Amino acid sequence: MLGLGAGLLALAGGGVFAYDQFLSGGQGPTAAAKSFIQALDDGDAVEVRSLAATDSPIQDVSESDLAPFDTAELEVQRTAVQAQTETSARIEADVSTAGDAASSTLSIHLQKSDGEWLVERIMNLNAGGFLQSSAEESGEQAAEQVTNRLVEVNTVGTVGMDASGAPAVTTVEMTVRLAPGSGDVTLDEIVVQLVQSNGSFTLAAADASGVDEVDGGFVVTPLRDNDSSIESNAALNDPVDRATLEIGLDGEGFNIESYLSAGSTAEVQLQTSSGGHTTITLVVPEALDGKDTVSL
Repeated sequence: MLGLGAGLLALAGGGVFAYDQFLSGGQGPTAAAKSFIQALDDGDAVEVRSLAATDSPIQDVSESDLAPFDTAELEVQRTAVQAQTETSARIEADVSTAGDAASSTLSIHLQKSDGEWLVERIMNLNAGGFLQSSAEESGEQAAEQVTNRLVEVNTVGTVGMDASGAPAVTTVEMTVRLAPGSGDVTLDEIVVQLVQSNGSFTLAAADASGVDEVDGGFVVTPLRDNDSSIESNAALNDPVDRATLEIGLDGEGFNIESYLSAGSTAEVQLQTSSGGHTTITLVVPEALDGKDTVSL
């Protein structure tokens, strides 16, 4: 549904592809990402399925799902390692069709398991090029992705103790508003990706129906809401609207357990239902002792 109607993209909700595993035959993370793209380019469903774990939704891919690739020759224009540790990596790849100047950017998250780099999820599939079945659809969706997105106003962290008793950020509260020119954004339909040195986590709104299918949840709280659209529908529909996205890191309830220690960094990616994408870098101060909250 890689933006091609019901095909590969149907395997992912809210603009995020959640692949359980991707077998990479001992390759590095960049090579593993390229192997997946090559399998799509070949349009070989058997090969695509062979690169997926037995419980991955990719096992449902059929030859008809890959039919749009029969006449499209995919070209990887650029790859870059955005982040990598011994056990996780994030690769960014710009992909286009032969002869088409427009490209689509894939943010591919991988985890290393038993010596193999496995694709965990793919995000930020911007409209355009091979990701759409027609130029008209591409233009309409690309416009939505440019306009229907969020921007950060400020982010603060609550300081508590991690499991070892050391000071750490236990809650992240991010205030957001609509980007200039943005259409309405429903906050309980966005997907939040938290990327840390020890891995990445996919979060959905705590009251959303799909929260049990991801790693954890976040809470939406209105700050400025002239017409109660946030309170009633979790929707930002005015430039003056403000809301906080609260991400708990202590492992309680629907919170993930992944504290932010002193001096650490993390990346938060916000993706709206139309595909608009915002990336925010969090930087924790070097000293947390004696503090209740810190600016991130």
